[in-house]
Amino acid sequence: MGFVADALQVDISFLAAHVKTKREAACLVRLGTNANRLDVLLAAAQKSMLAVRALHEHWSTIMDGHAYGHGHGDGAHMGSSADAGPQPSCFSLLPLLAQAEDVERRNAARLQGQITEQCRELWACKRDLEQCIEQNMSIALEFSEAGCAEIAREKTAVARVETALVQRLETLFGGGGGGGGTEGGAGTRGGAGGTAG
Repeated sequence: MGFVADALQVDISFLAAHVKTKREAACLVRLGTNANRLDVLLAAAQKSMLAVRALHEHWSTIMDGHAYGHGHGDGAHMGSSADAGPQPSCFSLLPLLAQAEDVERRNAARLQGQITEQCRELWACKRDLEQCIEQNMSIALEFSEAGCAEIAREKTAVARVETALVQRLETLFGGGGGGGGTEGGAGTRGGAGGTAG
């Protein structure tokens, strides 16, 4: 699991025990799903950029005349015409390396676009979470005033978990919110009481 999902996924056990509406459960599941997708995309983008760097370095090595044993050998051969630059056979690799690098760069650009879209999806989840928080706090107040303290406490606890998730989203995506160690984070995987379930 990547760091985004670790911060934003809610335990299934918490959903089953405390989240009562389909809309709210769907919002929290969608948040975790999008967080997992973003982690996968980030890992793929990192791998693609490493491939671009490696291919470019191979290309540069050939051009610098250090490929395929150039500069190695006994003293009798040092400075000979064979060591004056890249072997002719190496030059035949240059178009292939350039083509492979171009493919990887396009792949990295495609992944970057998908990452941007996935970040938008997560930010949309933030807006939905804020609506859930408002609703839960309103219901908690109503039940508290009606003397139903247990239900009020449960709704407040859910709202606190959701508030922690919103703060983490703001931290991850530049919203200036608080960090992951917020009150009510026990129901999330990044919280103290989270489980791998």
